[in-house]
Amino acid sequence: MFIHLSNNESVSEKNIVGIFNLETASMQSDTREFLKQKQKELRTVSLGDDIPEAFVLCDDEYAETVYFTCISAKALTKRGQKAL
Repeated sequence: MFIHLSNNESVSEKNIVGIFNLETASMQSDTREFLKQKQKELRTVSLGDDIPEAFVLCDDEYAETVYFTCISAKALTKRGQKAL
């Protein structure tokens, strides 16, 4: 199954490592450092011009990718549960 993240972008449910609320997760310095590193590696995708509410960490056979989306982590999690 695929989960729609925003702006015509969907990811395979099997590649999702985690769905995170950006505000609460970024309070941790380790998370901020991880996101900075992924930006340096050009492994981030911003899905829209609005302020993101969540990020989705995906891992496929090539690399980890972080998707920033304005859809809440709660809504994305519900989409994943409906896909089951």
